Amino acid sequence: MPLKRITFSGRLGPKAKEDDDYRKILLRGLICMGLDIAITLAISIALFYMFAGYAISPYERPIPCNDDSINRPFQNNTVRMKQLLVISLGTPFFIICFVEALIFRASQGTNKLANYFTTSTLLYLTYLISFAVCTFLMEYLKCTIGRLRPHFLAVCQPDWSRMDCTDKDYIPGLASLCLIPIKPKEENFACNFPRTYRSQLLDIEYFCPLVESGEHGRIPLAGRKRRISVSETFCLNPDTRRIRTARTSFPSGHTAAAFHVLMFLGLYLCRMANITGIPSLYKTRNILLAIFTLWTGFTAITRITDYWHHPSDVLGRLPHLESKLFNMTALGHDQN
Repeated sequence: MPLKRITFSGRLGPKAKEDDDYRKILLRGLICMGLDIAITLAISIALFYMFAGYAISPYERPIPCNDDSINRPFQNNTVRMKQLLVISLGTPFFIICFVEALIFRASQGTNKLANYFTTSTLLYLTYLISFAVCTFLMEYLKCTIGRLRPHFLAVCQPDWSRMDCTDKDYIPGLASLCLIPIKPKEENFACNFPRTYRSQLLDIEYFCPLVESGEHGRIPLAGRKRRISVSETFCLNPDTRRIRTARTSFPSGHTAAAFHVLMFLGLYLCRMANITGIPSLYKTRNILLAIFTLWTGFTAITRITDYWHHPSDVLGRLPHLESKLFNMTALGHDQN
């Protein structure tokens, strides 16, 4: 394992001797564990703030007019960021320490306590690094895609008096050809407009018969929807940080973090239970995976009900992530 060579805990096992005092090994193990975790967290946080603050910014999509999907009220998070981080970063540490303690109790050999600290710390550092990579990837995708959150208009507070939502490409006089407006989705009418008009007839609200030609076509009586460019967007909210966040809807970072914990624990607990064969580990695995499955589902649902994400931001990832979890747990069984 490469981490053994560059961490304090990785060098703890070879240095420990059988005749070393138990308390001395315990103290040394706790110090090495604390230093390794603190350094890893500090580097990860510093790199993330540099990446998110200076290296990348969200793609500023034009604002679609009359789009109810981004006109939801702003609500506080049911699952707050602090709660998410405590569960995502804290619980795996204690679970790893607990599982390794069960293995430590049942194992035989020398330098057991030193090896316990080395194994526990390196496993947790592996999790922290994978969590950091996942976080960087989510931030990159969020900024690259730049999808507007459901509460974007509530956060932006646009000045509509300075923003024009009328269609400048509207075909003047074309509506006068309509004899009787008929509601959409009538199957008895076909669209036979000249090719030059077809690009402007994609967003149709009415069908109507044409008087002169006798043909039937679709006429945008009220003008089609248009998008307001970034240069034409005027937000009254002075909080630019919150507006930036409102432009990073896809994918859901909360859901990704919750799923990452679930996948890691699924792989780790299944492998340890099958490799060691300790009965209590099987019970621990089943209970913890059930709890974290419920936690992940709760986190995903609240992201939608709190209007922080569109359903596709959250649910679009479920089949892929569930298949990965299944493959990981299957891998743990194969290595038995």
